[in-house]
Amino acid sequence: MAKSKDLERCFDTADEIEVCKMILEKGQLQVSQKERKVEAETKLRDIATIVADKCINTDNKLPFPVEVIQTAMKELKFSLKPNRSAKQQALELIPELKKQLPIARAQMRIRLDVPEKVAKEVKKSVAPLIDMIESEGWDLDYSLTARIDPGSYRDISKIVAASTRGAGTVDILDCKVQERTDTID
Repeated sequence: MAKSKDLERCFDTADEIEVCKMILEKGQLQVSQKERKVEAETKLRDIATIVADKCINTDNKLPFPVEVIQTAMKELKFSLKPNRSAKQQALELIPELKKQLPIARAQMRIRLDVPEKVAKEVKKSVAPLIDMIESEGWDLDYSLTARIDPGSYRDISKIVAASTRGAGTVDILDCKVQERTDTID
């Protein structure tokens, strides 16, 4: 340990145990360059994985391999922001990737169930937010299954909640709709 005078000057106490406690509570961990590099590589891989998971190739409606996204990130000279989450950075990266790849967010499949008395009003309100209606029916209530852009989900939920005063529901059936291929390798 340092001299008592130095401890007193820096920590306002010469008690070594108290100094150790202060260092453990308020001290900063030193991270080596290797550790920072591994952390950055891991975060870049996480970002590429999130993008690959949330997006599809608009040409064939299939997901991109993570390696393709990583290569595109390198070509774009994507710079990592260590203090931001991987998901935030992935969502910000998608518009940039559109300049280079035929990429789009994968659509969600949802089902709306609303009481019959407000069904027409709800359908009219959510229609601009729906990309494709897959099915709709009138049993006791109005039921609609549709594909939407993931960014529209909150707005649709708010519309249904407000219009039905909590009596309607919006269920996510599939977070990532993609075309099925029936080929055998």
